[in-house]
Amino acid sequence: MHIYPDEFIQMPNALSDLRALSIRISSSRMVNLHQLWLDRPRDREYESRPVFHQPLLNRSIIIKYNPKPGEPEFGLNNRLSVTKLILPLDVNNLGLGGQFLVASQPDFVERLQRAVDYSSHDFKRDHRMIRILDALPSFDPYLLDQATRHADMRIARCYLRLTKADFEHLNAFITAEMAPLIALVAPPSRFSGPKDNRLISLLLSNEDNAEALKVLGAALRMSKEQLSVALFSWKAIRFYKWRMSGLGDRIKRTLTQIRDIRPAKRPSGQMSQALEEARRALLQQGQGLWRDCLGVGQGYDLAYDALIREGKPKGFRDFLLRAPGLCTQLGDELGRLDHLCAYWKSLMDSDIREMMAEELCGVLIDISKGLKPSAAAFDASETDQELLARAS
Repeated sequence: MHIYPDEFIQMPNALSDLRALSIRISSSRMVNLHQLWLDRPRDREYESRPVFHQPLLNRSIIIKYNPKPGEPEFGLNNRLSVTKLILPLDVNNLGLGGQFLVASQPDFVERLQRAVDYSSHDFKRDHRMIRILDALPSFDPYLLDQATRHADMRIARCYLRLTKADFEHLNAFITAEMAPLIALVAPPSRFSGPKDNRLISLLLSNEDNAEALKVLGAALRMSKEQLSVALFSWKAIRFYKWRMSGLGDRIKRTLTQIRDIRPAKRPSGQMSQALEEARRALLQQGQGLWRDCLGVGQGYDLAYDALIREGKPKGFRDFLLRAPGLCTQLGDELGRLDHLCAYWKSLMDSDIREMMAEELCGVLIDISKGLKPSAAAFDASETDQELLARAS
């Protein structure tokens, strides 16, 4: 690997230590191919269906990063985040930092070709994958799976895993939520008392488990093949519900600050009207996204409660049939809301309170543009939809 001075980083502030980064950051903001390589996955498709064909790139760390005002990447792509590819300098010592590339920088292709050797690998294919990753609002496992399927570049299931930080918190959340379901569908002799966590672990794993599929398939009256697709969507819904539980306060605080922010000096009548229109449009956009997310979560809760309290699987089964499309929508919208909160916080930590009305108006308009769906917004894959349709 060739290192150029302008591309070397001892990553500042929150990104100062790649070791801490790999442990702390959420799955929605990171694809840790380096850790996966260290873990030596048993999945046979790890090498046949990689994220990147170039081996060095397939050991990188990819993150979604919200640039702060004054940083080179700020405002680079008219979105609220940028995608950074980090190539560790030492695979055994992440504390040494790494080489990084920003996917949306104008000379990205040249820098990538300088950084890694593509003499015997498919550069066009890997560059296309990078463009897909850059266009996504987040790296949630489900959204990543659907994006690569949609582009006919499906990657192995082992790449679609949660980070350590997310898995530990999510496991506690899921254990409490699923306990009633385990009691309802699992034979007491196999999953009871302390062993309840066994079935939950099977349901959280990346791989289909015949035992878990058999138990749930019987309860929901779905075949193994149908349930395999639906179960992946179900995992995504539960992951997004967990994310929503921690996002609500951030959304409320962000929208309140947007509502209350005022320019350094009182503007003229015309400028004041333009500022208020920009403010109102952004607030409506943020509120609408959050309302849509809550609607999907409430639909899930109603269907799940009917299954648990009344023992009626039909409503929950019908919900799972619609889950692929709902998950894609939910993942996209939550990703955009997460970036709104992080981006606005970086502005509040800088000099936004000192802005004049015209500049503040421009900032609000730019944020509104950055919240719009990217070109990667898509429907659930036809394969999944057709497969699930056969369950009805």
